[in-house]
Amino acid sequence: MRSLAAAYTFVTILLGSSASSAEMSAPQLIRRACAAYDLRAIILVEEGARTHKLASVLAHEAFVILEARALCAGDQPISGLVLYRRLTDEEQSAEAQKLLRQACAAYDLNITMRLEEQSQGNTITAEEAAQDVWSLIEARLKCGEGQPVEGLTTYEALWRSRIKPRG
Repeated sequence: MRSLAAAYTFVTILLGSSASSAEMSAPQLIRRACAAYDLRAIILVEEGARTHKLASVLAHEAFVILEARALCAGDQPISGLVLYRRLTDEEQSAEAQKLLRQACAAYDLNITMRLEEQSQGNTITAEEAAQDVWSLIEARLKCGEGQPVEGLTTYEALWRSRIKPRG
C-alpha cells in the first residue's frame, strides 16, 4: 500500500496542473502517459509480491520504475515510456493509450507546421525536406499501427535533429 501512495505522489507531481488533455502539448501528454504507466507498473509489482515473486526480481522491477520515473520527470520522457512498457510487458491502460495517441497527433501537427514554415522560408534543402517527410510518415504509421512509443521516438528524433523550437 505504501508503494501506491508513492505512485500517487509521483503522478501528482508529473501531472501538475489540471488542464484537460485537449489543451496539453505533446510533452505534457507523454508525461501523463508516464503517470498512467507508473500506476500500472506499481500494481503489477505489488501483485508479484503477493504471489511470492523472487525478491531479486521485485528489486529489479522497483529499480526500473525509479529509472523510468527519473526519465519521465526529466528531459527524456519517451525513454521512460520505453522502460515502463518493457516492465509491464507492453500492457497499457486505456488512459495511457489515449494519451499516447493524442501525443502522436500533437507532435504530428507541430512538426508538420514547422516543416511548412521551414520549406516556405527556404531554411532547409529539398533533400532535407523529403527526408523529414519520410520520417513523419514513418512516425504516423507507427502510431497508427498501435506502436505509439516507437512513433513518438521517431517524432522526437525528427524534432531534435532538424526542427528547432522558435525563440
